Amino acid sequence: MTGFSAVGAAYAEHSGSPRGLLRHDLVERRLRTELPASPARILDVGCGTGEMTIRLAAAGHRVTAVDPDPRMLAITAGRLTALPELRERVELVEAGIDGLSLGREAFDGVCCHGVLMYLDEPVRRSPGWPDTWHPAVC
Repeated sequence: MTGFSAVGAAYAEHSGSPRGLLRHDLVERRLRTELPASPARILDVGCGTGEMTIRLAAAGHRVTAVDPDPRMLAITAGRLTALPELRERVELVEAGIDGLSLGREAFDGVCCHGVLMYLDEPVRRSPGWPDTWHPAVC
């Protein structure tokens, strides 16, 4: 995942711009049509600054937010500090998509927004991925 570390700060800035927020609005709208009713268990792979993590938690879901960049997780954690009513619904995990190790956890849905284009190689299901999950919503 060499590409994302070089653009992480720019992504964080874009994410809060009008265009970035519109993109998140569109993704959220699509997720709400695909995901089961809350509270569902959602895996947010490549959570970045936590925009979708926070939106999913605010909708009542329990979210496992995963990102390989500790700076992105720190931004997400900081945002959650300001939203204590959501903090208990979110677990932050430092890991890349290729090093994901969640064992026997089951998820009702997966959000993998804005991640795949930064991967050096195509992703294949690895042994460390959850044993049970419904089709991904990317």
